[in-house]
Amino acid sequence: MTLRQEKRQDLESFSYLWKVDDAEWYQNRKNDWKRLQADIFYDCELRDIKEYQEYFLKGKLDGYIHEHTLFFLTPIVTKEDSDGFFYSDVFLDEERERIITQPYTWRIEKTQQGHEMVTRYVRSFAEYRLAGGTSDVVLNDKIIFTPDKFIKYYFKNTSYLFKGHTYSPVLDTFDYFIEALPFMEDKNIVKMHESTNIILDLLNIYCPTVLNEKSFNASAKLLAQKFLDHKDEIIKIWNELNFS
Repeated sequence: MTLRQEKRQDLESFSYLWKVDDAEWYQNRKNDWKRLQADIFYDCELRDIKEYQEYFLKGKLDGYIHEHTLFFLTPIVTKEDSDGFFYSDVFLDEERERIITQPYTWRIEKTQQGHEMVTRYVRSFAEYRLAGGTSDVVLNDKIIFTPDKFIKYYFKNTSYLFKGHTYSPVLDTFDYFIEALPFMEDKNIVKMHESTNIILDLLNIYCPTVLNEKSFNASAKLLAQKFLDHKDEIIKIWNELNFS
């Protein structure tokens, strides 16, 4: 038995998260799975889909599921459950780091806006694991997630949404972006997509364009309006950072 397989046995202590004897819970879980399979896992290998399905519905894992996918598929509701699972022996330290840093680059931005399960996951992940974006996430005295990383991924996924995706985690974590922005330390983060300052370009060029052009979808327009509603606040924060 490998070390990884031994650690996967620790999943048994979290079996209480799967309320398989609750008919309503299980039916809702099956409905969620149909949507996830169609929107997110449609291009996965059949063996992987079967593994994901068994884990998502029943908490059973015979093979291997990547750590951030495993975290996403776990029916976590409370902060206590999130903390307990994240810091358990199920994960190695390097896996915890990947759970923290990779959700914003994973495929959840593929799903359609309005999928309640994905929206709930994104919001709870930001609240429970990102500490509101305002403080460094520390693991064994090592900083593994900083506001800079959050902001970098936020800009990247904003771009995805403006390019036509119908959903992105940025829609449900805008408040955390505002909270993280004053703590940004790396001014080079704003130099993205041939822009010398993506913050100012978003506010002065991209967001007005998104709102004025009919070709952009409702999700893109919603985010653009969020940015413009907070334009004065964002510019004030940027000026106070004093990167010039």
